[in-house]
Amino acid sequence: ESSYVRKNVASHPKTPEETLRKLCEDEDLEVRGGILKNPKTSPETIKNIVEKFYGKQNPRDIDAVFFKKDIAESPNTPVEVLEKLCEDNDAHFEVYISLLNRPMKVKKRILKRWMINIHHPF
Repeated sequence: ESSYVRKNVASHPKTPEETLRKLCEDEDLEVRGGILKNPKTSPETIKNIVEKFYGKQNPRDIDAVFFKKDIAESPNTPVEVLEKLCEDNDAHFEVYISLLNRPMKVKKRILKRWMINIHHPF
């Protein structure tokens, strides 16, 4: 019942992937943020979390900003998801900071995508 307990389970590295997938459905962003902080979370599970988060709109409250930071900083976030975050004006800083720990190939790809979005925002 406790979101605090669910968040700790989600972020624990020994939590099975199946449990992480179930926790993706949790409405609490801190619980889903715990999944993103888990080093064992698969890229596919991260994609599912991001799809659920964005849905048909772009959440913009303070919790959403911190969640976008968690998405960008997760070491297992797929490059395609980082590219998608480049389209979100609220997440530019978080994506930029996350590039510090990425391989050069990823940095170049994201920065190229960013430049395309700046010149062609629609």
